[in-house]
Amino acid sequence: MPLLVKKPVLLLGISLQIVSYLYTYKLTPGDVGYWQLMGLKIINTMGASATVVMVPAILSEIVDYSSWKYRVANAGTYYSIQNFVVKINGGVGAAIGIGIAGWYGFDATVTTQSAESAAGLMISMTGCPVALRLSLWCYFR
Repeated sequence: MPLLVKKPVLLLGISLQIVSYLYTYKLTPGDVGYWQLMGLKIINTMGASATVVMVPAILSEIVDYSSWKYRVANAGTYYSIQNFVVKINGGVGAAIGIGIAGWYGFDATVTTQSAESAAGLMISMTGCPVALRLSLWCYFR
């Protein structure tokens, strides 16, 4: 599959993830039905699937180009760096999200959250991911 096909699929996946995060922001606790959550999960899974499949596919093109241009096989290095970056992003992203929610007063031990702590959760679960996905979308555009 040529890069001209991979890049639009990656952009579509990122776009679907942005839509799912914005849709999450629109939902309110207690007023959400089964089909709304099912629609959200379908949109999010389609976007995540496209990005999970396309990133290694694009990386394979980078590896092939590097092998051709420099006459050195660095596939293991490229894939290990990509995997390391993915792991670091997951850990740092979770820490920042929990920090933002905590800054707004989120307490995991209470059964009912205040409006301020719910706002902190929404910022960390929707606002930050949308901003980061938009920057990623602009980069690949």
